[in-house]
Amino acid sequence: MAAPTLLYFLFIFLIPLISLMFLNERLIVELRRTRKRRARMRGGGGRRLGGADSARSEEDITLMLIVVVIVFVVTQTPAAVTQMCVSILDLSRLVCPSPFFPAD
Repeated sequence: MAAPTLLYFLFIFLIPLISLMFLNERLIVELRRTRKRRARMRGGGGRRLGGADSARSEEDITLMLIVVVIVFVVTQTPAAVTQMCVSILDLSRLVCPSPFFPAD
């Protein structure tokens, strides 16, 4: 029973979490790099008209990405913890039987 739980934990929780965190980190780095590149291209001549809107949208995107990771963690952690507890403590006998499937 431990092997299916470990696979569940890896493929449903850990791998997606690590992937989201890595990809979000890369996006944030690229957004910052783009912002610096734009500032260099403008030189010291001040902001153009659309510059403030562009910077604001980048900040909004970054915030949205962080919120996606937080929502994932908040929604998936209870299921992962429950699954691990059921496996480690062998609580499967305490789980309510399903009316749709016969008991083993």
